[in-house]
Amino acid sequence: MKLTQVFKQLQDILQGIEEVKLVTWWNRQDNKTIHAAPALFISFPDPLETETLNQQVQLAELNIRILLYSKLLENKDGSISEQAMIKHEAIAQKVYSVLHEQSFSNDEGNVINAMERNYYELDMDQNGWAVSIIGFSCVAYQQEEDAAYSPYPKPPINVQPR
Repeated sequence: MKLTQVFKQLQDILQGIEEVKLVTWWNRQDNKTIHAAPALFISFPDPLETETLNQQVQLAELNIRILLYSKLLENKDGSISEQAMIKHEAIAQKVYSVLHEQSFSNDEGNVINAMERNYYELDMDQNGWAVSIIGFSCVAYQQEEDAAYSPYPKPPINVQPR
């Protein structure tokens, strides 16, 4: 399963969120300078354990993490602006809204069934950043490459939640 294709489809969807300045791969940016915020980072945290169906289709549970970074400025008393947190959580809700129940496919026989949110965490220990980690799970299907060249008709891919 080509995660670069899944990444690109997610990136295209998430770039539609008006307030977001950057959508890219997660690469431990918390240890580096983030130049554009709010920013969304896409991560695939778990290995894919595949099963083969009909000797032509593989499936695997796919876990996706979207990390939302928003810059927080402290008030003079060290507190965080409530308005900044409201904006941060509004973007997190938009991420959920655009990805919940989202499914997609491409011309190479890759299919992602309806994505379900399975995790949410708000991390305020990032020194000037609010970080929301929004997790989704789905089942990914891929037509076997050898099957693409088979002279026999391909069976339809039945995309049903597990």
